[in-house]
Amino acid sequence: MPARTVPLRHTTWLSRTTPLKTGRPAVSREERGGKKLVRARSGGWCELQVLGVCWGRGTDFGHRIRRSQGGLWVADGGLFCCRACHMWQDSNPLLSKDFGWELTNRQPLSTPALRRGVWVQLHPDGTYTPCAAPTSVLEDTA
Repeated sequence: MPARTVPLRHTTWLSRTTPLKTGRPAVSREERGGKKLVRARSGGWCELQVLGVCWGRGTDFGHRIRRSQGGLWVADGGLFCCRACHMWQDSNPLLSKDFGWELTNRQPLSTPALRRGVWVQLHPDGTYTPCAAPTSVLEDTA
């Protein structure tokens, strides 16, 4: 058998014409600013603090209005929470709505939220003020 003069070219159906991008995806200015305000407001600690679930240290930006429903990266539209509380929030939507942690896209961001056991009004500048519990929550407990 004669020797091959042209080397074999190894191609598979998985070969790529462009290399895979490595590293983190690009983060928008709005996302970076919203996360910074919420992290500063929380002091790095979980703002949900679900009893028996919370890990204490905050790691996630929990949107009050889901991103798929038009939720934005704004300070009054999110709470800084640990991964365990964030998973609890996602898996318990009815209780999260009662606590103001999850809103529909028709509810205003001015809806009060339960933050570390205290009802607060979140503000777009990353601050909050204590307020009374919403009437829907008071009616359920009566």
